[in-house]
Amino acid sequence: SRRKFQALAISQLKEKTGKILCVSYEDGFSDVAELKD
Repeated sequence: SRRKFQALAISQLKEKTGKILCVSYEDGFSDVAELKD
């Protein structure tokens, strides 16, 4: 499914960047935002 693909892609992004990502599945990748500690 598309949601599963997005979750996997975001998981890989987290691994690469080491950053916490907040994802809005309704809007897809357009609302991926980095959260500051």
